[in-house]
Amino acid sequence: MEDFDNDGFVDLLIAGSSNRYFHNNGNKTFTKIEGLFNTNDMLSFATGDLNHDGLIDLYTSYGDAYNNPSNIDDVLWMNNTRNNNHFITINLLGTISNKGAIGARALIYGAWGTQIREVRAGDNYGTTNTAMLHFGLGTSTTIDSIVVKFPSGITTTVINPQVDQFMTIIENDCVSPVASVTYSLADNVICTGTTETLTATTAGLSYLWNDGSTLQTLNITAGGEYNVEVSAAGNNCQAISPTFIIEQDPDQTPVITATGETEFCNGSSVTLQSQTYGASSFTWSNGDFTPFTSITQTGVYTLTIQGFCAQFTSTPISVTVHVVPDPTTNNVTIQGPGSATLNATGTVINWYDSLNATTPVFTGPTYTTPVLTAQTNYWVDNSETFNAGIFNTGLFVPSGNTQFSANTTNARMFFDVIKPCTLKTAKVYTDTPGLRRIELRNSADSLLQFLDVTIAPDSQIITLDFILSPGTDYYLTTDAAFNQAIPGWGNISPRLKRNSVGVNYPYIITDAISLTGNNFGGQYYYYFYDISVEKTGLTCTSNKVQVTVDISTAGLQSIDASGIQLFPNPANEILNIHLQQPGEVLVNLYDATGRRVSNNTFTNLQNTLSLSGLQPGVYTVELVKSGNRYQQKLIKY
Repeated sequence: MEDFDNDGFVDLLIAGSSNRYFHNNGNKTFTKIEGLFNTNDMLSFATGDLNHDGLIDLYTSYGDAYNNPSNIDDVLWMNNTRNNNHFITINLLGTISNKGAIGARALIYGAWGTQIREVRAGDNYGTTNTAMLHFGLGTSTTIDSIVVKFPSGITTTVINPQVDQFMTIIENDCVSPVASVTYSLADNVICTGTTETLTATTAGLSYLWNDGSTLQTLNITAGGEYNVEVSAAGNNCQAISPTFIIEQDPDQTPVITATGETEFCNGSSVTLQSQTYGASSFTWSNGDFTPFTSITQTGVYTLTIQGFCAQFTSTPISVTVHVVPDPTTNNVTIQGPGSATLNATGTVINWYDSLNATTPVFTGPTYTTPVLTAQTNYWVDNSETFNAGIFNTGLFVPSGNTQFSANTTNARMFFDVIKPCTLKTAKVYTDTPGLRRIELRNSADSLLQFLDVTIAPDSQIITLDFILSPGTDYYLTTDAAFNQAIPGWGNISPRLKRNSVGVNYPYIITDAISLTGNNFGGQYYYYFYDISVEKTGLTCTSNKVQVTVDISTAGLQSIDASGIQLFPNPANEILNIHLQQPGEVLVNLYDATGRRVSNNTFTNLQNTLSLSGLQPGVYTVELVKSGNRYQQKLIKY
């Protein structure tokens, strides 16, 4: 239980196998924070402020138990939290009580209420935490008082102590003077060729800087770690100031990241941004001057910043914008009502009946419209797919000192999925034919997909067709219940070949998958060779282009002048024939080939001609009256 970020609330770190860190939210709840440490099993740890900067660090050990030591190195984790929180650390020494002041309590009072710490021994497993009492103060800059209760019953009270200091209190003796330092350094950085001054804030004391200097001030020209020990005449309690870690000419090369995909279709964009600390100016290669920029065009982009001591330029990041050319097409004019044939050129042509339609009415380069009776607009676009196809990765064949899985080994091949894709095939090798079950599982060991396959001796390509979604720590393995007994051994094993030389993870298919390792060490490659993956690719679409179908009536003689009316046109089942003057009229109907399909004679003023049974299309109506002939186009739909 330690306040790792000095916000005034004690956080929890738990070890013993896999570690768990819970941040105290200050409202009686905790949030589990992932990714702070490596993935090794943390056996135990010790807490303390190793570099005396006011932040609690960790010294950690790894393994299963101390009676079965591991060969995993211990790790020192330095706390690099950056915030504006304050702290105070108290070092207690006993005189009448035990020298280490074990059992002593310190209570600090302030706007937050009361915080309590106790000096303890044996407070961990195999390691020992610091005996110093560390308090985070959050944003508070004052402490009302400190009350220390030693096991002897002696109590020491300190009124209104300064924050951000390391204080020593000796039982029944003394309280250390304040050891603090002021300086003018911006962000603890010094540039070559400059001199900065550190000053112990309390005058009239004895000073000992960690470089041996004894003045109240210290001039520095280089980076390093600096602190000062102060003491007062007649006071046995010395104090050491917080350590100031000064960095010289820091490398502030910015790292730029994309908030989305860096390969996309025209009309979209991606934002490039940098969170570089301490930059006073930003200059993007496209001319923007902000910490972020929106990119809409193909190119290679960099960011140059003005750091504390120099300018720095980022590693470039490439952006690819796919522009699909608009289809080539032409407007069409048809003679009278009817169907029109529309043509367009491109890769994949889609036709739409409105500008905002998302579902095409037809896909293909040639579209025949329905019968049109008036001017009609259509829209057409062109689509292309980029980077689709089948790609291979992993070791192609086993090589070197290879062998088959023996005993009960059932290895896992780990991989990450970057974008949706399909794991198509893999090659396996065996000397023991028979049934195997190939499994795909996720990081939670949940079975996602499997395939039962009978494997023949030597090598065989197996078709998996496993659908993959983006994620980490997937793995391929076999189901032990479907594995085979090893000849001469009797043990059940996959009996598939592994590789033990020339292994070099990761094996990557860009924008698809990355083979990251296995559960038996990075020097091995297990079971699945020449892995093929199908990428779906990126489909982009051009602008929509308008196509207009016009209906022309040029060259068609009006029949109305003869005193005869035909309607409707286009017609479906019935054509009305009205005579303005009595008399006989002969009506002939011809199809598009000139073949007469009907002939009738009418004498009434109002007559109907049945079109039932005729196929939709363009026909010619011929009328003969009083020796005069008239023709007109008729659309049957």
